[in-house]
Amino acid sequence: MKQVYFAQCGDRIKIGVANNVTARLAQLRTGAGGPLALIAAVDGGREVEKALHKKLARHHIDGEWFRDCEEVRKAIQNSLSNFGASKSVNGKPRGNAKFSAVARLLWPHKTAETLAMIAGADARSGHRWLSGEHEPPAIVVAAILHEITRRDA
Repeated sequence: MKQVYFAQCGDRIKIGVANNVTARLAQLRTGAGGPLALIAAVDGGREVEKALHKKLARHHIDGEWFRDCEEVRKAIQNSLSNFGASKSVNGKPRGNAKFSAVARLLWPHKTAETLAMIAGADARSGHRWLSGEHEPPAIVVAAILHEITRRDA
């Protein structure tokens, strides 16, 4: 099944479609010009992708890349609300990616390393949490949300 994915590289967000999101992101990482992170993936095909591209045309940069801004973030959240986070990536079951989606929307420019540091965990755990591969323990979520609201308030 095709999935529409949202990937972030610096201040840009790519909205694309792929049968194999993991393989597609691996291809993109080679020429991305910086770290590339999956924000979310939803079940859907070209029609969903094209509708998003059309809706966000004013934020278009190049190809399938868009400025990271409030309207683009809202479109991602709407996609998650309307289609739900994909239950699998490339046929492999995913964890419940709620934390990943919320963390990337609330605090989009922080890295997995920063979130792991706040939680007192290793960077690998931070990457797993932000990718949606694993959900962090509740105490970690509380520590991160406390830091987000403290700094951004």
